[in-house]
Amino acid sequence: MERIKRFSKKHGFTLIELLAVLVIVGIILGIMIPSVARLLESQKRSKYSYHETIVEEAMDAYVDQYGDSFQEEQGECSCYKVPYQRLLDEQLIHEEDITCNLDQDSETKGFILAYPINGSRSNFRYEYYLTCRDQSTGEIIHETEDAPSGCCGVNSSFRITDYAVKFNDSNGSSYDYDWTNQNVYQEFHATDPYMAGIVGYEYSTDGGTRWTYVEGNHWTFTTDMDETVQVRAVDGDNNRSSVVSYNVKIDKTNPTCTVSGGNSSWTNQTVSITGTCHDSGSGCTGNAYRSFSGSGNVYNGYYSPGYVYDYAGNSTYCGTAQVKFDKDPPSCSVSGGNSSWTTGSVTVRGTCGGETGQSGCTGNVSQTTSSNGSRYVSPGTVYDNAGNSTSCGSTRVMIDNTYPSCNTTGGSSSWKTSVTLTGVCSNSYSDCTGNATRTFSGQNYNGSYSPGSVCNEVGHCTTCPSATVKIDISAPTVNNVSINCSSGTVTASASDNNGSPTIYYSVNGSSGNRFNPQCGTTYTATVYAVDAAGNRSSSKTASCTTGSCCTPIAAGTACSASQLNQTNTCNGVTRRCVVHDTLYSYAWSPQGAPAAMQGQFSNGYMNIATCGSINGNFPKTVTCGASNVGATYTSGGSVCPGFSAWATASGATLTDNRVVNGTVSQHSFTCQRSVSGYTYWWQ
Repeated sequence: MERIKRFSKKHGFTLIELLAVLVIVGIILGIMIPSVARLLESQKRSKYSYHETIVEEAMDAYVDQYGDSFQEEQGECSCYKVPYQRLLDEQLIHEEDITCNLDQDSETKGFILAYPINGSRSNFRYEYYLTCRDQSTGEIIHETEDAPSGCCGVNSSFRITDYAVKFNDSNGSSYDYDWTNQNVYQEFHATDPYMAGIVGYEYSTDGGTRWTYVEGNHWTFTTDMDETVQVRAVDGDNNRSSVVSYNVKIDKTNPTCTVSGGNSSWTNQTVSITGTCHDSGSGCTGNAYRSFSGSGNVYNGYYSPGYVYDYAGNSTYCGTAQVKFDKDPPSCSVSGGNSSWTTGSVTVRGTCGGETGQSGCTGNVSQTTSSNGSRYVSPGTVYDNAGNSTSCGSTRVMIDNTYPSCNTTGGSSSWKTSVTLTGVCSNSYSDCTGNATRTFSGQNYNGSYSPGSVCNEVGHCTTCPSATVKIDISAPTVNNVSINCSSGTVTASASDNNGSPTIYYSVNGSSGNRFNPQCGTTYTATVYAVDAAGNRSSSKTASCTTGSCCTPIAAGTACSASQLNQTNTCNGVTRRCVVHDTLYSYAWSPQGAPAAMQGQFSNGYMNIATCGSINGNFPKTVTCGASNVGATYTSGGSVCPGFSAWATASGATLTDNRVVNGTVSQHSFTCQRSVSGYTYWWQ
């Protein structure tokens, strides 16, 4: 009461004021509440519309995966009924803030109807019959009506609407109808149209003779099997669905492997080992193989061909087989040979090696040769026990079993004062150690001599052939010397033990043994001799003096034929007798006379005529002059008795041809010139 009293003392609202306020508030609320309700409803619709878009995308993915099988059992359907739960099971939708699987046990709700567009099984339009709740508030944000009937259910011939065979391997992947070595996990989902509810499942692995009941919707096979599994659902009224069949193939048993191949002896050919797979379960994927080959490779031991696998993924590492493979050729070390000339034979050896840990060498090789020459020789080829080979290298071999040849030069068949013979060595293989030389001097030699022997580098020597040596170191002797100032001549003789030497003259310093004496002059002749060896004698001299001076012959003075080409020197004037003029004679010769008789008739037949002239103009003595040379005259008229005619035959002779009846034939004569002599004078 006190509080009321205290409150009453204050000024407050009147009843009318309060009523007015309430009216105003009521008006405002009347305006706002419908708007808020519409806003909330709009938000619900937007939230559901967004989720519906997600469902549409999930349906597109589902149709892409399963659309081609929609009509496998149903034939032609105008629409298909896809449970929303199927999209969740396929993980095509992940619900986060909205849950739309509230009607999963309903026969008319919780579905999406897919209508083919133009009969396509890959292009659909969708109708959604879903009841959805906001997960955060639990409020129903969309409630669907019943779906129309008449659409075909997916897999509608089965009461089990969803099933999967899932392998519980490490990555959780799902496989259907395939071998595995893992436990096989099955999970099934079935619907009961009579609302009795699914209470469990039964499966059979013997064709339906015996059934195993499982209360849950999943179980796992863990042992090896290859069976057709039949599954059916059981509802609360003990009704059983149609059977779903599938294969379960489990193989946890590793395959076995039998190894064959290999080899126990060395080879260089490809070696193969095979691991043959055996498996009574899923079967082998194949055998294991391994080959051993390749240049330079060596294998010596026990090797496995590898793993064999069955189709379930089980594997077994195969055992081993012995392999002895060597494709690495041996090495060859070459010894022997020689880098300097030798005689006899040389053996070159090839030592096989480089086979440590390999097949080993079969042996060494060698080759002996005694052929002359310098060359490179290989001992041959070495082999290992696997059949690999290596051609050994070459080493130099120098053999000379021959003797050198010698050609002697320097000999002479003429006399000399010194001779050096040289034996020039030549050899086909090794070199000569040098030539042979021998010098002859200081005494007389006359015979055949060898310069010595020549040798090659291996010590074979040959005596060089002999050559003629003629050595003369004795000078010749000038025996006597005489000089004649009247004839201007010098004479001398010389002797030598190797034949006649050559004598050399000089008079008053001028060479020769003839000189032109001058009056009142002393001439000294110097003479020496040189033999064929070139030895020179000592000189000897002789002198003479001419008389008093003479009178030179005048040029043009006649000389005789016996003095032709002689000279005469007097007081420094020298004359020579030469031809001054040629003398000719001219005579008539008959035409046609032999050439040997031409020019011989100056005193011929005409001269012996005793009668007068012919035709009054032919003299008894017939001559002609230089001016008549070549002129021709013809005789005519009478001819005196006894006149000789010209014979015209070869080797003509005179004939005393008497004129018979005073008649003679005409004869032609030609004037010809012939040399009749010469005149000489000093010039």
